[in-house]
Amino acid sequence: DAVVVPLINCLTSFFAGFVVFSTIGFISYKTGIEIKDLSVTGPGLVFITYPEAIAQMPLAPLWAILFFAMLFLVGLDTQFGMVETVISGIIDVFPSQLRQHKTKVAFVVCLSGVLCDRFTDRYQGIRRFLGNIREMLGKVPFVWPWYAICWLFVTPSVILFIITFGLVQYSPVYYGDYVYPRWAEAVGWVMASVPLLMMPLIAIYLFVFKASGGLFK
Repeated sequence: DAVVVPLINCLTSFFAGFVVFSTIGFISYKTGIEIKDLSVTGPGLVFITYPEAIAQMPLAPLWAILFFAMLFLVGLDTQFGMVETVISGIIDVFPSQLRQHKTKVAFVVCLSGVLCDRFTDRYQGIRRFLGNIREMLGKVPFVWPWYAICWLFVTPSVILFIITFGLVQYSPVYYGDYVYPRWAEAVGWVMASVPLLMMPLIAIYLFVFKASGGLFK
């Protein structure tokens, strides 16, 4: 499953690219606007590009209703999967106290948002994680060295490169012809940074006050 699921996901995204870019090309042809000048990123793709393409189809109102209903259900289904994972993890940790209060737990988790998935995380080193895998599978997978290299070096390096490149290439935020003011960008950076800062702050707190082993452990 660890190989098949990502492979199917990549192939699905690749196939979806044909749909997206064929639609963008069609709109560019109909309007005479070059593709680089179209609003084809972020919300513009969903709320401007696709509605424009749907408007050219027969029974356009019907297809518009089906498209946005599908969009809503896909987002809702994604949230169900994420929230159910967090709820089950919390209840499994405290079954006797929380099992009869599942509705209340779900309410708290939904209000807590993206930070809730950190409640069931465990900050541990690569050796402990290897021990967990050996305990669950009864053996160490033959691809373990590759996974260890990716977790320890490749993935952090790639993420650091992407973040650095994004900061170097940063440009003012705009939507169509409207350029957002600096204060709006500052508010956005604060909103994006607060959830992310919780992870290093909690990690530092656990390492300084709670950890019993060294940094690698």
